Amino acid sequence: NGTYSWSTCFRSMFIHEANLTAWEDIYDSRGYSVHKGWVAGPNKVFRSVLRSFVDKAFGEYSHFYFMEFDAVPVRAEWLQQFVAEALYYPPAAIRGSRYRGDTWDNYLQKLPLELLFHINGNAIYTVGHPWTQYLLTQL
Repeated sequence: NGTYSWSTCFRSMFIHEANLTAWEDIYDSRGYSVHKGWVAGPNKVFRSVLRSFVDKAFGEYSHFYFMEFDAVPVRAEWLQQFVAEALYYPPAAIRGSRYRGDTWDNYLQKLPLELLFHINGNAIYTVGHPWTQYLLTQL
């Protein structure tokens, strides 16, 4: 209704349910050293969102920005920067960064390399890019 400062950034909003079972809905903040599947819930939510964009359940989009619930923008004009990266930078399947928070610091040495160097979920995804579609088949 235009009463919030961010309302001019979005034309519409969807509520999408991943329909996770209690067994799938796992996020153990104690981390990998306590529970090997500690992020199963967020990963399944991401897979559901990615599938919905690839299958066009949300409509016809060339890109989407996935922002995790605990993400906090720290740069002015951050949303405009993402638009520029999606539309004007050289094409890429995913534009994002590695995790840069501090909650893994206590057990970094115990994490496997594939987890240490995974892309942060907060990223721009190019829906039609072959690698993005390949990613979906691997998830």
